[in-house]
Amino acid sequence: MDKEIIVRLHSRFEDVVRKHPKTGTEFWCARDLQLLLGYTE
Repeated sequence: MDKEIIVRLHSRFEDVVRKHPKTGTEFWCARDLQLLLGYTE
């Protein structure tokens, strides 16, 4: 895989990361990941 693609994907994943307000734990929602991975349903 091209390094440029990897950097772009990493940036997109970091853009949708969420943090739990009390613990600061990072997480991603499945609905957000679905769009990033190209799934429509």
